Amino acid sequence: HFVFANAFSQNIIFQENFEKGILSEAWKITSGKWYVANLQQKEIKPLPGDNNFALASAGNAEIIIDIPVENIDPKIPLQLSFTYWVHSKGSKGLASIVLLNERANSITSIQFEALPEKGKWDLFSKEFFLTKDTKIIRLKFGERAGIWQNTVYFKKVSVSDRRR
Repeated sequence: HFVFANAFSQNIIFQENFEKGILSEAWKITSGKWYVANLQQKEIKPLPGDNNFALASAGNAEIIIDIPVENIDPKIPLQLSFTYWVHSKGSKGLASIVLLNERANSITSIQFEALPEKGKWDLFSKEFFLTKDTKIIRLKFGERAGIWQNTVYFKKVSVSDRRR
């Protein structure tokens, strides 16, 4: 679901926490297998007060979602944040952003550092800026699988502006 709301000095542009246990049609699988996992069935505890569902991959995979961003001042930093768990030793979670113009052509991309296996939920939070012609943020998640069981989980995904 998309959420547009003002909260004091922060404007939430996009928010997803998979609380209904389904993968909405807004997400597009570009490779591999993606699904919304029931963490209780996987014997993984969610964060305190959080739901039991997370976006999950199975092996080498990539998934995208396009987030429209109209009338956002490119001078205001945006914040991408999510929690993740790389479940398998040797696997890595991937996150990147592609900024697209009104014709959905790529303007530039931002590749973040790989998300290593830590055996727990971890917070990812990075600031980035739009270019003046950006109309769509394409958020990409991925996994590069290790040797053994492969799964990366993503929760509490949001993009918000960081007005000061």
